[in-house]
Amino acid sequence: MTTIEALIAAAHLSLGCLFMFAAIGKLRNWESLRRSVDQLTMKRLPDALSRFVAVGLPPVELALGVGLLVGVHPEIFAAIAAALLAVFSLLIAMQLWRGNRVPCHCFGDSGAVIGPGTLVRNLLLLAMALGTAGSAWAHPAQAFALSRLFGLSSAEVAGLTVVVVNMLVMVLALSESSAVLGEP
Repeated sequence: MTTIEALIAAAHLSLGCLFMFAAIGKLRNWESLRRSVDQLTMKRLPDALSRFVAVGLPPVELALGVGLLVGVHPEIFAAIAAALLAVFSLLIAMQLWRGNRVPCHCFGDSGAVIGPGTLVRNLLLLAMALGTAGSAWAHPAQAFALSRLFGLSSAEVAGLTVVVVNMLVMVLALSESSAVLGEP
């Protein structure tokens, strides 16, 4: 496995884990998610659409997570993940620009409010999703597939695991607090 293929695999695995983690957290408390949808969209969605988003988002995130982990149509799943992350990033940026610090509920009912770290986290995830989607579109023969991981040596699996865990820790550190970027 080349370095680029390892980074793409790490991005797929990290994004897949994060989308599944986010979906499971949201499934545990839909009412918090519903309030969060209303707050992030500044209550500009009709009530029925807000409910639809709150009910539909966790299954979509769960499907994205599984698709990214398995590597089925990696270009499509990564592109959908990028689109979803772009929408989330735009909503967060609009709230921050207005000076609003609303609860995130990105990974369930954590109580953390959005801040610069939230936006940085989403932009990093967006870059990962765009990179994996672009790579899969440009080089379909080298696209991520879970089956390719079975042929790795134990050293390659260990290295890939370290990279994925580090990516997840970094993302989750930016999720819970903006203190990383100097915000209380």
